[in-house]
Amino acid sequence: MSLLSYTSSSPGLPKAFEYFIFFQIDNVAGFRDTMRSYVIPKISTAREVFGMMKNKTFPPSGFPNDHWEYVGCSVGFSSRGLAELNLTDYLHDEAFHRGQKRDAKDLGDAGSERNGVFQPDWDTKYLEDIHGVFQITAHNNNKGTEFVSNLRKAFAHSAGIKQVLYLSTKFRPDPHTPQEHFGFRDGIAKPEFKGYTFDDELPMKFAGSPVVDPGLILMGRKGDLEKERRPSWAIDGSFFVFRKLKQLVPEFHAFLQENGAKIFPTLKPDAAADKLGARIFGRWKSGTPVVLSPDRDDKSISDDPKRVNNFQYPRDQSTCPFAAHTQKSYPRNNLPGSNDHLFRRASIPYGGEVEADELEVPQTKRDRGLIFLCYQSSIERGFKYTQQRFNNPDFPSANLRSDSPGYDAVLGTTLDRYMTGANPAKQSERLLAGIPFVEAKGGEYFFMPSIATLNQIATSY
Repeated sequence: MSLLSYTSSSPGLPKAFEYFIFFQIDNVAGFRDTMRSYVIPKISTAREVFGMMKNKTFPPSGFPNDHWEYVGCSVGFSSRGLAELNLTDYLHDEAFHRGQKRDAKDLGDAGSERNGVFQPDWDTKYLEDIHGVFQITAHNNNKGTEFVSNLRKAFAHSAGIKQVLYLSTKFRPDPHTPQEHFGFRDGIAKPEFKGYTFDDELPMKFAGSPVVDPGLILMGRKGDLEKERRPSWAIDGSFFVFRKLKQLVPEFHAFLQENGAKIFPTLKPDAAADKLGARIFGRWKSGTPVVLSPDRDDKSISDDPKRVNNFQYPRDQSTCPFAAHTQKSYPRNNLPGSNDHLFRRASIPYGGEVEADELEVPQTKRDRGLIFLCYQSSIERGFKYTQQRFNNPDFPSANLRSDSPGYDAVLGTTLDRYMTGANPAKQSERLLAGIPFVEAKGGEYFFMPSIATLNQIATSY
């Protein structure tokens, strides 16, 4: 039987709505009982999801469908949660065992020192102890919320958990559905591995996507560098990173308008702002890479799955700055071995659209942003490694350039953020990013077990 039969995490699961129940385990016996009798039979397996994707029965991601009643469910546990369940073996990932709150300073999150302990400026609920999370996905909001309600009732009966926080999210309305709140198409560049996200019958969504070993996502499989040291119960599990990232959308667009006009004075203000935004992100709003179309958005590229992700970066900043978000995230040919640090993203926006009173100031008055989600077998070599690149002004390495590329102008979190290459005519000129346009407001690291391990948890361990 293939690994798909055992794997419970499904990072490729299409969705239009996503719900998160963060919890503490109050009663271990009651928790095990409800997991066994109610939850585990409803857990989505990778085999189940992959089969539906191959049969093309899933609606497209992002678009609600009242006729589609399928609801996906996964569960993950923090290091503290695993300890509550007597799973105390070391998983050989220091970030996971510390937890994201203790890791926040290393990630560049804003915060302050209190009695020698760093306290991130997160929403209060994320500062509490979190033992686990139920992750529920749906295309039919009524079915999704009904599932959430029934799950709560099942645990209320056994007194197994205490809810810490509930979060309901959805994609942006059409025609902005594929875009995050800054307006840029999301979810294009993802690693693929055969038999899990594509096979001979189901081609990769985008040509040019890196094909990696399954162990980059699943523990104990080929490509997992800690394969020989994982405890048996960790096999086919995956680390799940959750981050709440607040986006200051009016402020970001005002920044593009002001600086775009300075860098590209011959263009109309909106066109200049769009071009600067494209160089900061590395893609135009449609998803067209600036490498393939430096001067204008080109829908013939963004609409073509064979072209939109099929490119390499030049070894200068003429078409794409080294500090562009896409290149900092995944430098492709400009950093040999960069595939070793990839992870599988499955993010979703939260909050409503920007309103007129926010644009007038311009100032963010309502909470909105991105729920950043990703899966990997190593947080240290995956998410955390990449996050630290955003705040490394000397990445990529000096053999590509003489000047410091600077920081990721979107996700970099240092106060003196700058980037070079924004101006193609003056590539060493520094663009100062000013205030952070993205603020981390909470998060945690979770381990998502295999079905076999969930069954062991539900009985006893």
